[in-house]
Amino acid sequence: LNNLGDRYAELGEPLRAIEFYEQVLAIAREIGDRRLEIYSLNSIGNALSNLKDHSQAENYYSQVLVLDPDNAMIHRNRADSLIRLGRLDEAETDCQASDRLAPNHPYTHARWGQLHFARGQYSLSVDCYQRAASLKPDDPTEFNFSSALPLLCLGRIDDAMQSIRARLAAHPHPSDIDEMIPEFEKLNQRYPDLSGLPEALELLRSATQPQE
Repeated sequence: LNNLGDRYAELGEPLRAIEFYEQVLAIAREIGDRRLEIYSLNSIGNALSNLKDHSQAENYYSQVLVLDPDNAMIHRNRADSLIRLGRLDEAETDCQASDRLAPNHPYTHARWGQLHFARGQYSLSVDCYQRAASLKPDDPTEFNFSSALPLLCLGRIDDAMQSIRARLAAHPHPSDIDEMIPEFEKLNQRYPDLSGLPEALELLRSATQPQE
């Protein structure tokens, strides 16, 4: 059942995925399989996050951390939800936990980058994303879309556009682009006159169009 849930998640059908994860969660609790319970709770949290239901996602990640408080990945997942909910001090606590448990993990530094961006600490955000990239030699452009946001806020337009183009040249999954476009749109709503932002959005949107 978990495999079916994972498959639906991969197909971009999080609601169907949750149906199977919830069935597995019930079984895991009935038979006392904590590992399976943790996997199912996290998977439901991830699916809810994909549905932009960050409040419920945070709730499921919190349930995992009751069972497994030293799980760095779950601290990072919950930090993402908390940042999107504007609960930045709580998110910082999870980032600190991930720092303690997995200080050299690229996603630890990426989550700090996300938090610093949310706080308007754009230089720190760029530094964290660059550190994350240095720890991901197999895919060094993975965080380029995210780092382009603070770069634009710093007025480093050429660096931001280069960052976006480098990521597009690595042929990311279309869903990665689709997930980032709303983040650039939110920035555009906050700073409608921000130089370089319309061009960045156009570049991302054009990448999602079918090629003739």
